[in-house]
Amino acid sequence: MLGLAAGSTALLPQGLSAWDGFRRNMQIHLQTDGSNFIGLQSLLDGLGLPGALRVVVMVAVALAGLVLARRRDGVAQALLGIPCSSPASILRPTTMSSSS
Repeated sequence: MLGLAAGSTALLPQGLSAWDGFRRNMQIHLQTDGSNFIGLQSLLDGLGLPGALRVVVMVAVALAGLVLARRRDGVAQALLGIPCSSPASILRPTTMSSSS
């Protein structure tokens, strides 16, 4: 299947030279530093916490997130990448029971 996909690029107007463009773009991409402008890291930068304390805060926040996610439904757990006890529960809609 991969051979078919790679071979089909010969049919493009650029032909196989399209792979050279892809290679150049990937080299530029890999040389570019990624920046996290939002999130916990930015908050910790603003507070001016030293490195060791940052790690402690990040671990504490991650553990708190795991504990809270365990108390959520299967969809929330799946979105966070946390295994749930019953994967089928993700597909079942939750129903609200009302007592009269």
